Amino acid sequence: MPGQLITPYFGQWESSELIGQFVRQELKPDKDPNWKDFGAETVAEYAQWARHVCGMACLKMLLPASHKEAHPTMYLMRLANQHGGYIAEGDEIKRPIYATFATMIEEQFGLQAEGTTHIEAQDVSAQLEPYDYFLVSMKPKIVIPKVGHPNKRGI
Repeated sequence: MPGQLITPYFGQWESSELIGQFVRQELKPDKDPNWKDFGAETVAEYAQWARHVCGMACLKMLLPASHKEAHPTMYLMRLANQHGGYIAEGDEIKRPIYATFATMIEEQFGLQAEGTTHIEAQDVSAQLEPYDYFLVSMKPKIVIPKVGHPNKRGI
């Protein structure tokens, strides 16, 4: 289609063929043979962050399509953290902060962004109208209703 942007696929783990095993926790991230492509300084740093960077993986896909540039996931995460994008206490990463992530996207890449939470599924199409892209962050219990953990149903 003319004018359509081609968006490459990047997962939050570097070895896309192993993502299912990482999600189901059959394989630990420190066993990812491509961990260095993430931009982490150590495999331990990769293992700590890979489960928490779905938004960075989405941004990593968006940038080559919109700006013709690609960045390692860890680079994007560090930018987000400079803007207060995550609550991290020691080794525990509690959650991303969507409003500051949106600010980082605007300041660093010149893209209009808005951080919003608690959008109902039936309201998503209305949210798409003013934007070229819509990044969505979901928990496994949202993807698999009535299940608190992906291992219980095998995704």
